Amino acid sequence: MSSWLNDNRRSTAGTTFLVLLLIAMVYSPVLSQGHPGMIVVLSGQVLEMEAQEPIPQFPLHIDQVRPFTTDNHGFFKVPVPYASGVVRVQLRHPRYEILSPPEGSKILSASLKPNSTVNLEIWVLGADASDELKNQLFEAREEIARLKKNNEITGRQVEHLNRTLLDSIRVFHHERKRFRTAVDSLENQLSEKVQREQQLTGQLSMLKEQIATLEASNRSLITRLASALEERYLRQKILHDEITQSLLNYESRLKDLRDQLKKVGFVFRSSQAGKYFAETIENYSESRNEINNTRETHSEAIQHYWEIPSLQEAYNRLVQLILRDIHDEEILPLNDSVLLSIQEASVGKRVKVKKTEKTANETVERLDVKIELLEDQMKQFLNHLKEY
Repeated sequence: MSSWLNDNRRSTAGTTFLVLLLIAMVYSPVLSQGHPGMIVVLSGQVLEMEAQEPIPQFPLHIDQVRPFTTDNHGFFKVPVPYASGVVRVQLRHPRYEILSPPEGSKILSASLKPNSTVNLEIWVLGADASDELKNQLFEAREEIARLKKNNEITGRQVEHLNRTLLDSIRVFHHERKRFRTAVDSLENQLSEKVQREQQLTGQLSMLKEQIATLEASNRSLITRLASALEERYLRQKILHDEITQSLLNYESRLKDLRDQLKKVGFVFRSSQAGKYFAETIENYSESRNEINNTRETHSEAIQHYWEIPSLQEAYNRLVQLILRDIHDEEILPLNDSVLLSIQEASVGKRVKVKKTEKTANETVERLDVKIELLEDQMKQFLNHLKEY
């Protein structure tokens, strides 16, 4: 936040209408591993907050791109090299400050493809803006800073919160401007037509009351809106941790079971080995039951808190791989083969150990393939769950 938003008494100098916009691609391992040589297209518009209008012929400069200006409607569209997941915007002009994207940072999706178009709407505030608007924007940024410090919300959540708060402030000032226009009109009519004074005074009083009500409700709007979003983000984090832990626990227990199947012959010769095998089966069953019992709840939660259909679909496919392709097709049949032989041997019956070992090894071979598929799908799903 520049000092003229913190202290509205500071004067601004200079009349040259020139803004240097530097957009630098900074390495971000959380979002992307980099795409050397790849080009994406930045497309958007530069708008001024108080006027809520585009700025025509606005001079811009983007790293590794020749200087250019926006068109007569403030639009721009330019190809730029893409090497990370963040576009950083800096305004170096004493009469303008960037409001959106927050802190000048636009987070890009890690799944961008070459020549993808990235929308970049840039909102700026002039130094001549009203003190009231500057104060409201300062309070909004303070609220975002508090959430980032206390709750460690993600960059995408900061973008969403910043956009929501700016939209609310813009709506407030639009409505206020509309009421003020009506008030000014009535005051002019009062000065020109004395005979309508009583009627117009009543209308004027009503409009002023509406303005007072609007201003009173707006004072608490930012705090209430931020609190609601804060609660949503906290619940989203709790669900992220629950789902992640459940999936990782199942993967670990499945691998333990596979490793025990490789040594199933020891179960027929050692009671201690048999005991450990039984514990492994029990631990696997608990982890599988947890996935099965929470799948509908977690699927609905992903739909509600993330609102990304593809993410919910990815989770449902992952659960189907676990419950059907792995458990039903590979683990359940062990009850009538490997586990049955172990049970019969435990009561003194003669069993075909070699045949049991062969069945177990064949199961292990198929599990190796499906575990590798499970690892790939889990990695992609959990990365996207964290990203959004």
